Amino acid sequence: MSHNDYIDPFGGNDYVDPGTNAGKLSDDVDREHALREAREQQRYASPQKSRNDPEAQPEKDAAKHPENRANIFGNDSGSEAKANHRGEEFLNDADDDFPDESDEDPDEDLDDDPEPSDASETDPLQERSSTDLLLMMWVVPLVLIAVLVFITGLIKCGPGTLTERFDNLVYSFEMKTDDYSKYAQHETTYENAGNLYGYDNGTGMHVGIADVRIGPKTSYKEDTVAVTYECKNISIKTFAPGLEMNTFVAQNGVELTKTTVPGAATRNLNRDELKPRESSRYVVYYLLPKSDAPITVLLSNLGHANIVRSAFTLDAIGTERNTGTRLKRVAYTSVPKPPQVDKSAFHEDGTVKKRNTSMHFRIDSMAKLHDSKGNPVAMIRIPRYIDNRFKLYDNFIDYAYVKASQNGNKLDCVLWHDPNTENGVQTTGVFMFQLNDEHSPVTFTITDDDKLSMRRTFDPSVNSID
Repeated sequence: MSHNDYIDPFGGNDYVDPGTNAGKLSDDVDREHALREAREQQRYASPQKSRNDPEAQPEKDAAKHPENRANIFGNDSGSEAKANHRGEEFLNDADDDFPDESDEDPDEDLDDDPEPSDASETDPLQERSSTDLLLMMWVVPLVLIAVLVFITGLIKCGPGTLTERFDNLVYSFEMKTDDYSKYAQHETTYENAGNLYGYDNGTGMHVGIADVRIGPKTSYKEDTVAVTYECKNISIKTFAPGLEMNTFVAQNGVELTKTTVPGAATRNLNRDELKPRESSRYVVYYLLPKSDAPITVLLSNLGHANIVRSAFTLDAIGTERNTGTRLKRVAYTSVPKPPQVDKSAFHEDGTVKKRNTSMHFRIDSMAKLHDSKGNPVAMIRIPRYIDNRFKLYDNFIDYAYVKASQNGNKLDCVLWHDPNTENGVQTTGVFMFQLNDEHSPVTFTITDDDKLSMRRTFDPSVNSID
């Protein structure tokens, strides 16, 4: 149809919507043409409605139910009921004349168009991918760091199986070993059992004085006493207990001499190590003098701040001192204080000072004698006592060095007896040196950090003891 053939369905009149104002159409209007034109206008000129818009639902229902189509354009008022009926007739006629167009629902065409997307909305998959990426950026490095820390901890937990190392690693988190250096400086005193801590190496152990018994005799038929120590490693380090604590077993304030007995199989305090959380018993033998004075046992850390102590009496033992007889435990405070030296009667030959404390000594005797193999040795006896305000006990060689020479040659010290003593308690130290010959003079020197404190010379050919 050309432009000249165009037929104005309204005859030059203003446009009248045939759906809502069907009653106003004149008889001259081509109603079918008007219907098509109205549908085109409705299709392209009216606002688009979303399928989810409640106002669009009546139109969709009308498309599915032809009997309701008139209500699409009409109102419910009674004045327009007739117009709605006439509009329905037009729609029915249009369905008969134009079957192809009637099958097409304009609303369905609009519904088929993609709904406009909101730029502010985020795709859930894209949002989840971003979240997963952030998690990977944080979680993966943290997991790697945790694995490295775990492996490093296993390596530092010392020797042993993988299970033992894992147990030690878990134990290390339970123990605050960094505080052990603080505990080591706190002055603590325990009766029979307690904890001892290292100053700077993170060691710690729970120690106990289990019992004291009469031990077997030595190879020289000497009486002994056996002291049993119980030790448990409460740190994450592996160490030998004897290297981390002091032991002081004494009578009358003078330390008993350690010894060995035939056939005694026991762990060594200074060599046999304890792993973390491991416990063990150690038996140490000491020579037992003829004195019946109580035996005191004192354990301490290396700084003498942490102390564990016990005391035992020999009253019920008798003179036979049968092996295995257990000594009776008594209160440490009930033991009499050991006899103190008479300082006014002690004629000293010298004094060695160290850390504001003093060691007073004198030379008692010098002599030549022979050892068990017949070799000549030079012996010197040095009575002494300490005046120490910081340590509970000490010995002579902690303060000074005893040396001997013959014809300008240094002699080897082959035997010495230098027991620890409590403050103010006098004892005698004995030192023996292997002689190069039995006639040349021997020179003894006592030095304090290479500072000469005393020099004595004697003639072994004259001063001898056979």
